[in-house]
Amino acid sequence: MRGPGHHATGFISGWIATAILNKQVGIPFFVSILAVPLSWWGGVLPDSGEFFLGFRWVRHRTVTHWVPLWAIILGFGVYGAFPETLVGMCLQSATVGFAGGGLTHLLFDWPNPQGIPFLTPWKRHTLNWWNSGRREIYLITGWALIASIFWAPEINQFSVTAMELQEKTSGLVREFSPEQF
Repeated sequence: MRGPGHHATGFISGWIATAILNKQVGIPFFVSILAVPLSWWGGVLPDSGEFFLGFRWVRHRTVTHWVPLWAIILGFGVYGAFPETLVGMCLQSATVGFAGGGLTHLLFDWPNPQGIPFLTPWKRHTLNWWNSGRREIYLITGWALIASIFWAPEINQFSVTAMELQEKTSGLVREFSPEQF
């Protein structure tokens, strides 16, 4: 995947992280939303992190694309001993978002013939499905659809099923029947 694709999927991953942190971990929305910009940053860092002061300090798709590194950061974000304070929740949201964005970057680089390093930073594995830049719009759209699964309960929290509507209205009909007047 190329730069714009990583920007988009990192941003989308931030919304997935926000939904999980808010609904599963119980971090308030106004705090868990910190995962969005940090996930975007994590989504582009594996490529941009290869440069320091304009110079490439490490070869492409080595240390910055190493799966265990990003998994450790995510593990720290999920299982780290963050205090149950506003600062602790901010740190947890930022860490989970950042690592989620980085792992999303690796997920979408994996099908490329160059692959990504799994066990060591210098030995890559590839699915060899397509070259970078191809099918990106489908991948981004698919990732957005996956994100919508996490957000569907959030969007539908105010919707009422037909059964609930019938129960609520039948109670009103009984409560205000003409026989009472």
